[in-house]
Formats: sequence, C-alpha cells, structure tokens
Amino acid sequence: MKLINTADYQPDVHYVNYVPVACDQAWGPRANLDFELVLIVAGRFSYADEKSEKMTCVPGDVLCIPPGFRHVLKNIQAPEKRASIISCIHLELFSGSFLHDDYELEAMPQRLTRTAKDPVVHELFKRCETIYTGFSPNRIALLQAVAWEILLHLEEFQSGGAERLSPRMRDMLDFIQRNVEKSVSRADLAREFSISPEHVNALFKKELKSTPTKQIHRAKTFRAYTCLTHDALSVKETADKLGFYDEFHFSKIFKRIIGLPPSRVRPRSAS
Repeated sequence: MKLINTADYQPDVHYVNYVPVACDQAWGPRANLDFELVLIVAGRFSYADEKSEKMTCVPGDVLCIPPGFRHVLKNIQAPEKRASIISCIHLELFSGSFLHDDYELEAMPQRLTRTAKDPVVHELFKRCETIYTGFSPNRIALLQAVAWEILLHLEEFQSGGAERLSPRMRDMLDFIQRNVEKSVSRADLAREFSISPEHVNALFKKELKSTPTKQIHRAKTFRAYTCLTHDALSVKETADKLGFYDEFHFSKIFKRIIGLPPSRVRPRSAS
C-alpha cells in the first residue's frame, strides 16, 4: 500500500455535476465508494456522518466526504428562499481505490472547508463540470488538472488562506471578477482603490505571491473556458468579449494557464 500526502495527489475524477436541489431533498444514509467534494453554491444544507458532529453548510462551503463514511446530506433551505444549488465531484485522490487499500493518506482531508464564497473555487467547480460533460480530447488530463487545483485551494483555506487576505485584497479580487469582461489593468485597480500602481503590485506580491496581471489573466482565462465550451464562441469572439488585444495574445495566455490552445477546446454541444 502506498502512503501519500497532499503533494502526491493524482486526482482521478469519476463524476461531476452542478445541479439545482429540491426543497427537503436528502441523500443517505449512504456510503460512497470514492471521495466526494460537495460545493454549496446556494441554499443551506445539513451534513452528518458517523465520525463527526452535525454541521450546517452555507454557500461557499465545501464538504470532503471520504469513501465508506455513512452520512446524510439534506437541503434545509426554506421553500420561500432562493433556490438551492450544489456541485459534486466524485474522485479518487490517487491511482486505485482508497476503500480497497490501494493507497493510504498521511492525513485525511478536512471534512468542511469554508471558502467565504470565493469566486475562484466556484469557477473551478463550474469548469470541472463543463469539462466532464464536454468532449475535449484532453478531457481526462483537464479534469485531473482542475481537480488538483481545487484540492490545492481547499488546502490553502484550511491553513487560513482566506483569513490571510486583507479586506482590501478581497475587494480587489472581487473587482477583477466583476470586471472580467473589460480591459482591467493594474492602473484600474490603483484608481478604484485610491492607491499607487506600485502599491498595488506590492500588495499582490505580499498577499498572493503573484502580480495583478497574473490574477487578471487567470480570471479571464477561466471565464474564456466557459465562453468557448458553454457559449460556443469562437477564439476571436472570446478574445474580443474579454478585452484581449487580439486573439493571438489571448491564445498565448490561455495556453500558458490551461495547458492547451483555445482552438483545441470544443463546445459542449460538439459530438
């Protein structure tokens, strides 16, 4: 049996969805054959298993339910409130089966991670579902890459990643997300938050170990993937929609972040 830690994860995605949930709908008591990641997109849910106390889960929360754990997940959102939505990813964290003792974990993943409705986590779950239901020739590799990125983000939040960000940095990231279809720049962030461009750079380096440009490109690339797959836009149309200089600049950035050129990403309706 191979003993692995988070650095050894090689996710093998089995199933993904992103679905509305009816009032009072419940799953269980049941035990999964593989790990399940559950993102609460909208609504309120209760979760309980045989090894942890009952939890109330709200939008932005991510559950990691291990194989073999009998549990109950139930929608407890009031009928008159906003509709409930969840996204679920079934996967193994390494080659083989955890239940069949093909591998062992140095530490089990944290059962509940609160991401405070982090837009990147939400976009990654959506992207995973888009890839899963699509027909890309790189589908398996893309699923592994996105699942791996989700797991890394969850680990960051579990170690205090969300709390480490200042309110101003969270506002900046939200500003990027809200203006992702515009030509957002470091100068725009400086004007919006009444600080110098150099101060913007310093904040991103200190809090994210990154640059404003990299975070802007990342947000645009994730949105571009949805444009190409869900909206069936062309590469040129996507580049124009997201404010890139031209489709060649867009393609270069997309390939660097996703790992393949946008011309090889197929619409969901393709056969």
